[in-house]
Amino acid sequence: MSAQPSLFQPSPPALETLSACPTCLSGSSVILYESLNDRIFGVPGTWSMWRCRECDVAFLNPRLTPEAIGSAYRDYYTHSPAARPSLRLRFREAVMRSYAKRQLGATSAPHLAWAEWIVRWLSPGLVKHVAAQYRYLPRQQPGALLLDIGCGNGEFLSKVRALGWRAVGLEFDPKACAVGSSRGLQIVRGSVPNTPFESESFDAITLHHVIEHVHDPRAVLDELLRLLKPGGTIVLTTPNWQSCGAAFFGAAWRGLEPPRHLVLFTPDALLRLVRDIGFVNAEIRVRPELAYSYFEQSYRIANSSLSSPTQLPEELPEEITREVNQAVAAASRNSRHAEEFTLIAAKPRATV
Repeated sequence: MSAQPSLFQPSPPALETLSACPTCLSGSSVILYESLNDRIFGVPGTWSMWRCRECDVAFLNPRLTPEAIGSAYRDYYTHSPAARPSLRLRFREAVMRSYAKRQLGATSAPHLAWAEWIVRWLSPGLVKHVAAQYRYLPRQQPGALLLDIGCGNGEFLSKVRALGWRAVGLEFDPKACAVGSSRGLQIVRGSVPNTPFESESFDAITLHHVIEHVHDPRAVLDELLRLLKPGGTIVLTTPNWQSCGAAFFGAAWRGLEPPRHLVLFTPDALLRLVRDIGFVNAEIRVRPELAYSYFEQSYRIANSSLSSPTQLPEELPEEITREVNQAVAAASRNSRHAEEFTLIAAKPRATV
């Protein structure tokens, strides 16, 4: 590995130093960022991010060990139940949920017949929004079983259960597990790749902003392939370290989030990896409008005034507004510029 010697001195027990890329095992990498700090949750320490010359993955090195990483999540936002939405938002959610039951549900439960008319004709933008909110899941037969890895407080489990899916969560954080379990959700404490589930158990597996938190992405994807039924679907959403926002804000970009984000991908890098593992029909989806959130939060990080990961400034400077509008336009033209992306892929169907 091409390294500055000062960055690869022996580490204290809570840290581990990598001699190769955690994804492709190449020893050739270059430094991206030095002296990174956690300016969101205030975990102490300074961190360095590297880029692999072979697979174009960015990774933290040194990093907290699997045994120590839990200390970086003590104040994480998944520890709290979601706030009760306003009446207007609850009506909007009811319409979207009814539409989703018809389009995506694994149920024959009744739905509001007029909801599809509202979504398709009065608010066509909601069609894409509903697909994204339900993580681009395909329609399933009744009784389909979904696993949400890194389920946090279980918000997504609740959403898909309302569509008729059977849903199980996997979460390593005991505080988040407790919040979700208190709501009557089935959540197993654990982590990937060492899951307690039998092979070919699930029709779909989702990982929403999880793959960037794991120490060994390749081993995790191998495990997902084992857990899926033939023809089953995986859906992974993760930040894109080569986005417009990352280029503009650099070390202050919201998607870096040291020391919790261990490995960051580009759309092309993750596509190559899942295909190499054995998944098929892989595709990328993006939501260009998410640039607004990333830019707003990155602006606060850059100005050392972000007191919570969801706090937004009252008004962005004209320069930032101009840049974010350009970022949205760029991501609309090419997914490689989006702040985050969703990868959808399938396990090959069994051959006779």
